[in-house]
Amino acid sequence: LYPARIHLFALWFYWKCIFYIAAILAYNETQTIGYMGICTGGSPMEQMTLTQQAAAYAAALAAPDAGELLPYFKISLYDWIATTVSGRDADCLMLVAALSEKAGGAGACLCLPTGRLMPAAHAARINTAAGHAHDYDDVHETDGLHLNSPVISAAYAVAEERGASFADLFRAVVAGMDVENAIYKLLTRSHVHQGWHATATMGVYGAAVAAGNLLGLSA
Repeated sequence: LYPARIHLFALWFYWKCIFYIAAILAYNETQTIGYMGICTGGSPMEQMTLTQQAAAYAAALAAPDAGELLPYFKISLYDWIATTVSGRDADCLMLVAALSEKAGGAGACLCLPTGRLMPAAHAARINTAAGHAHDYDDVHETDGLHLNSPVISAAYAVAEERGASFADLFRAVVAGMDVENAIYKLLTRSHVHQGWHATATMGVYGAAVAAGNLLGLSA
């Protein structure tokens, strides 16, 4: 009975997350937000919905300020590598890795905790799970978000698959973290106080933006 209850709880929680995120998106389609200099006074972006703003920003970002942001990006990259490798023995990683192995498929993307080469989606999933397994990964100074695990894992996997440059990876990670943090600021800390795990619920946005930037998707 115990495993059955766990599965039922997991299914209930999954659908609750889906409905909650769908409600946020439906609401935000009627809203606008100013973040990270994207929507300044008189900007046409102020007339866009949140989704349109995030997509336009991610697609248009050409070259972030390396002088200001590159040192922080390197620290984030080191942190991501260290925490991802350290999570190789975590129980949750064993479950995620087994699921990916069952799905199968050849790939060229490195899973840091296992050393296996897998398709980008599987590598990103495994690296994200390992990186956040012990909850030692980065913490945003003011918002408390763990940005590295979801964003860098997705960006690194897509960058490997497409043979992207370090500069491309840098740009994609900046875009992903920027948008993820902006959406979280819109929700405020009440999102966490209501019991939601922001690394997961917000991380999907950062990961999607970073991957989309590397794929060259348009707004």
